[in-house]
Amino acid sequence: MPGFEWESAFGGFIKRCPSCDLVVFGTEEQKTSEFIFSKYFGNDPHSTDGFKRQCKSCKVNSSSGRKQNGKHRDKILEEQEYKCAICDTGISFDYLLGMRSSAKMDHNHTTGEIRGVLCHRCNTLMSSLDDEEWLSKALKYRAKYV
Repeated sequence: MPGFEWESAFGGFIKRCPSCDLVVFGTEEQKTSEFIFSKYFGNDPHSTDGFKRQCKSCKVNSSSGRKQNGKHRDKILEEQEYKCAICDTGISFDYLLGMRSSAKMDHNHTTGEIRGVLCHRCNTLMSSLDDEEWLSKALKYRAKYV
């Protein structure tokens, strides 16, 4: 069922992603729940509940054709013990008190294959590494000054 619903056993609103079965728990207050759901699903003024049907992770991966090998972004991050796969900094997809998420899905820019979850800094640096021609030129440039 699209939309969010009241879950009496939980005592609050919940919203499910039909693609990955992610369940996002809101609160007993509708406005607070709507704020939480917007962070995981994104807003859609044309839908009946005001949110996109799929969670952001599934929406990004289905629209870009990226392959996750059946794993949801939160499962990948859990397997990485909530740390960046490169620098071991603690990261999260959660939005707490309006703070931006620090976790980013890293993918190969050529194949679209998901590699893991990185912090913002490492993800930005990795995007340059996928361009081998640029990387070769950058290493030659840096070698001149070392």
